[in-house]
Amino acid sequence: MRSRHVRSSSDRFWAGFLAGAVAGGVIGVIFGTEIGKKARKRLEVALSDMRGRRNGHSSPPDLEVQTPPEEQTS
Repeated sequence: MRSRHVRSSSDRFWAGFLAGAVAGGVIGVIFGTEIGKKARKRLEVALSDMRGRRNGHSSPPDLEVQTPPEEQTS
């Protein structure tokens, strides 16, 4: 009977470990890469639009992220 309890704890450990690894990977991509920087900017714009709509503004958002001129490569 004790072996069932140990197995259940082990299964929960590995499920938590896997969830933590996935969450860590996603956070690493969002905060550590150029793609993540653009994704954060788009999320910021979308959240701002949602706040505006909630407050009665209905202008469509510009979700296209523009790269500042000093960051563009030729």
